[in-house]
Amino acid sequence: ITGSGIIAVEFAKIFRNLGSDVTLIIRDKIPRNALMKIGLDKDIASTLVADLVRSGIDIRKGTQVSYFDIPKAGDRTPISIGLEGRDGAPLSGSVPQEIKVDAYLAAVGRKPNTDNLNLVRAGIELDEFGGIMVDSSLATSAKARNVFAAGDVLGRPFLASTGVAQGIAAITAMFGTPEQDPSAALPCFGDNDSDGGSDGEDELCIDGNISQ
Repeated sequence: ITGSGIIAVEFAKIFRNLGSDVTLIIRDKIPRNALMKIGLDKDIASTLVADLVRSGIDIRKGTQVSYFDIPKAGDRTPISIGLEGRDGAPLSGSVPQEIKVDAYLAAVGRKPNTDNLNLVRAGIELDEFGGIMVDSSLATSAKARNVFAAGDVLGRPFLASTGVAQGIAAITAMFGTPEQDPSAALPCFGDNDSDGGSDGEDELCIDGNISQ
């Protein structure tokens, strides 16, 4: 597995717990620092790396993949992966230059897909990686302050939970916090179903009225 983020670590643990021998290839010479770059606390990052080592995961630090030798379809020959130092530097003589594996996962992240949105013309600023820049309320730099952004389009950490939280924050910033009215949106019970009640999937009670 190539990568030092949450996904790489998660899959390394999953496959190791399932009994596989796992090699984690990390470009950073200090795995803890790689995790801190994506927002993890220093102590949590250190504990996580220690757990990977205790699990028996082979961590190749300061290393990257240089080439692949993939067998033909149907051939069960292992995949050969060449290794080199970060930015193409040579590895020390005692470090294996090649490993053979049954499966390879590249969990090296991604970048926001904003190239074709013409955001600059709308006055929306991007960072060096193409991520939309926002303020604390998730508002972009559009002059009218009527464009908000949330999720992977902002850049790291590219986590679903983060995107959900950002989405909620953006909606709240746009429309405010709704009043907590318990009768505003509740499943209805009526006599329009054969059993005398609604399944609640396609009907809501809005101020006491049935709304399809």
